[in-house]
Amino acid sequence: MATPAPTRLLEQELWAAGHDIVVGIDEVGRGAWAGPLMVGAAVLPRDRRVNGVRDSKALSEAARERMFDRVAEWCHTWAIGEASQAECDALGMSAAQQLAARRAIEGLSVRPDAAITDGNWNFLGDVVPHVELRVKADRDCLVVSAASVLAKVTRDRIMRAEAEHYPHWAFDSNKGYPCLRHRAALQGYGPSAIHRRSWAFMDNYVPFDGVKVPAERRISDTRLELRYTPTLAGAMVDALPYLVEYPYGCTEQTLNRFVPTVLTQKILLDMRLNLADIATKRTNLNAQEIGDEQVALAILIEVRARHIVRAKARGEIGPRAEAAGAIPHQHRHLARIDIGHREIRVAITIEITDR
Repeated sequence: MATPAPTRLLEQELWAAGHDIVVGIDEVGRGAWAGPLMVGAAVLPRDRRVNGVRDSKALSEAARERMFDRVAEWCHTWAIGEASQAECDALGMSAAQQLAARRAIEGLSVRPDAAITDGNWNFLGDVVPHVELRVKADRDCLVVSAASVLAKVTRDRIMRAEAEHYPHWAFDSNKGYPCLRHRAALQGYGPSAIHRRSWAFMDNYVPFDGVKVPAERRISDTRLELRYTPTLAGAMVDALPYLVEYPYGCTEQTLNRFVPTVLTQKILLDMRLNLADIATKRTNLNAQEIGDEQVALAILIEVRARHIVRAKARGEIGPRAEAAGAIPHQHRHLARIDIGHREIRVAITIEITDR
């Protein structure tokens, strides 16, 4: 059954009660993990109407985009108030919504004396003299539906633009809201610069603040090996050979190999990585540069059970070339693999003996 079109009945009641300018108010982005919170404000002319306007949530993204210009031109005046992700963190969501609403009202070319807003909370305060609270006003009241379309499309455009700068989190599709791909990207990459750091999904996030080496260590008798996997993809790619190649014997054990492989594939695809590219570069690390520019090594690494069992160096090693397979001590450190265009880096600690 189709949802009835929104009406102007409530506006008409307010006009009849003596309110001259009635503004519709709707917010968008309150439940998002990233990006701004926005409040739309719209004042419609009394004598004209645009057909097809609905609550933004009832329209597809393409339909909202088509509707946006028509609604904007139809409005007597409209404005969008914004509270940034930093303001959401600093103020809390309720205060941030009040701030965005005040900015929206201040952006109008007229001063409304009545407002209609969705829900049962008056987040406008005394910014507007009279506020009508109606649950589902964005669905039932035309002026609020118009405000919702304007706010939603404006925010969607901002998040699509942010996706150009932060491609891993797929803001072009999820617009900063929770979803499986967004959660997987947070696990793999951590938060972006536009994520709200005060939200619950950040509870277990611990930023890396460096490695502290004890000052009293005896350098001649100690050795520090640091293994760093900067992304979820890196950790999974590194661990998968162990799961796949372990000599399982029974059906249950075989499933223990199959299930993680399928899950890994799905997560890497959700992160929009090129699996063929990963497979190629994971097993063939050619022409990696280790040390200064004069040291060009081609390294073939074979991984078994998370241990590097073979590493060969081919070619000359500067002016003091040593026997094939021997690498000077100062150059025994990390090889880094760039996987595809998504900047997934797998850092592998390599220790090569004099053999």
